[in-house]
Amino acid sequence: MIRFVIIGAGISGSTAGYELAEMGHDVEIIESGSEIGGKVLTYCCKATEECSRCGVCVAHTKLNQALKHERIHFSVSAKIQSVAEKGKQISIEITSLNPSIDHKKCIDCGACVEACPENCISQFKRAELVQYTIDHCRCLIQKGKVCTACMDACTEACTEAYPTGAISCGKGSKEEKKKITADGVLIATGHDPFDAVQKVRYGYARLNNIITGAEAEEILSKQSYLGDPADSIAFIQCVGSRDPQIGRNYCSAVCCSYALRLARIINHRSPEADVTIYYIDIQNFDKTFTVLREELRKNSNIHFVRGVPFSVEQL
Repeated sequence: MIRFVIIGAGISGSTAGYELAEMGHDVEIIESGSEIGGKVLTYCCKATEECSRCGVCVAHTKLNQALKHERIHFSVSAKIQSVAEKGKQISIEITSLNPSIDHKKCIDCGACVEACPENCISQFKRAELVQYTIDHCRCLIQKGKVCTACMDACTEACTEAYPTGAISCGKGSKEEKKKITADGVLIATGHDPFDAVQKVRYGYARLNNIITGAEAEEILSKQSYLGDPADSIAFIQCVGSRDPQIGRNYCSAVCCSYALRLARIINHRSPEADVTIYYIDIQNFDKTFTVLREELRKNSNIHFVRGVPFSVEQL
């Protein structure tokens, strides 16, 4: 048996941890944020009457498997303080903020959410994936005050199967130190989307109602429409790619499928909305893509325009 440390609890880190755990290895996953899942948690399902193979549900299933696996331990709201070689192993010292939640012991009763006097505990639930997260910026413990409300509520809600409770306040201290010895380390620290502010002519962060694809997806994961159901919506492709002036003279290979799936779900939820896709060319991503593209081309409310706008201005 080998012990691994994975830095980053997004879909890549969690999936890698699950595969290693399934091989019989112990895994410690360190996450600087308060949630397990990273950007996947903001993605919306793009299914209409049928699955569009966007993979969001698969990602949530993988995250749930990692959360519940007996060989995987998560340290969230954690920072790495030091890394050193220790013979053939690696010694890592981390600090994590209190309170902390053990997701394996959590019985999804919601008692901690109701008990928190600062309303800093929230539930994320999508299909079988359920997790509770703590906004430590609002927590009384992090403000130097004594509070055990969430831990007490959790203990009272315990059953015989979970006698120790899922929440620990760390004896009132703001953080808890921990040393981990590992045989191998995997860095899976995720990604940041292209900063659309760099494309000044498109008006992002300068004009109203201009958002990125990632922002649109997060909105659609929480509500049915981006704005008014009858809105006219335009997708501008290749923003942030195929541009040597910003060091990205390549195609991202995912944006075409991404935009078409978003256009499809917008049209499904709001058939009266007018959707236009401005593109350089449409890249195929699998054998079903042509079928999807032709389906959208036949839709009278979805328009394809070959060519990207030079600028976007407010009327």
